[in-house]
Amino acid sequence: MELTQNLTKSNEVVEKILDTANNALENGLKAILPDFIEDDVLDIKNKFLQEGFQEGIREVINKLEDVGKSVVGIFTGNFDTIEQVKRVIQKNGILDGISEVIDNILKKLLDGNKISKEIYNFIKNGKNQIISTIEKGLEGLYKESSFNMDTLNQYCSEWKKQYNEKDYEGMESTIKKIKQKLNSSKLVEETIKEARDIENIQNYINEKGSIDALSEDERALLEKTY
Repeated sequence: MELTQNLTKSNEVVEKILDTANNALENGLKAILPDFIEDDVLDIKNKFLQEGFQEGIREVINKLEDVGKSVVGIFTGNFDTIEQVKRVIQKNGILDGISEVIDNILKKLLDGNKISKEIYNFIKNGKNQIISTIEKGLEGLYKESSFNMDTLNQYCSEWKKQYNEKDYEGMESTIKKIKQKLNSSKLVEETIKEARDIENIQNYINEKGSIDALSEDERALLEKTY
């Protein structure tokens, strides 16, 4: 059941990415082909689609490491590790992959005489603007987990002050902000817990002298921790 739900959610997320990239491609083409009428821009966009623009993006997503967790994590904020966020968004992630897709399709269109050399150069030189448009579109969809201790401390101070002043309305408003910040700290809390578990395992191994000195039961118990 959980696997089915995860797959369904992953498919929904992929469709959102495709819609975002599709809209960004059209807006990007309009921006870098200012002298073209709208019908010409749509024609070029359709040629991109016919040459496999969306299929190329699907392939990019499928090649991403931990795609089931990472891609869904972009839009839910629920990541297993911070590295998942970096892999998906940054180097060797979605944007780099889409950039390669655009390059490949441009070459196909030029080699097949479906666009002129002039249009090829326009799009090639303005590709970064298309990628930037796609990035902004994705930024509107994903939320990266963040945690700021100073902000949480500030909210706690506000709540204490409101408590002393018996400002119930203010307390309700502040507790909502505190809960929101606590929710966004979930990843940090889990990462800290994992680090503490590893620290405890290391200390236990140090006491025993080596991993080989552990019994099978001890090793099984420790390995369950991480």
